[in-house]
Amino acid sequence: MWPDELNRRSKKVLETTSKVADLETSLQQRLQTQYHQMAQQMTWFLKTMQKNLLASGKQARTSKTCLHGKNGNFGSVSIRPSKILDAKIF
Repeated sequence: MWPDELNRRSKKVLETTSKVADLETSLQQRLQTQYHQMAQQMTWFLKTMQKNLLASGKQARTSKTCLHGKNGNFGSVSIRPSKILDAKIF
């Protein structure tokens, strides 16, 4: 292999490696932002659910509801109001 060809290929490998590193950083930031937003929504939802259930006097019953997001269903949550002191998601 000629030195010029070797230099050209080496430069191309370095550029590609740099692009991959930039994409990885970007993806990590997006995932972190999405996780934070989902955690905030879940915290708000659980606190609102607790407040509504306690206000309606349904202390002994378990309430079940579904959480819906932009990309589908997050799942269902069963809540027994007398067992919740504070809703927090870390």
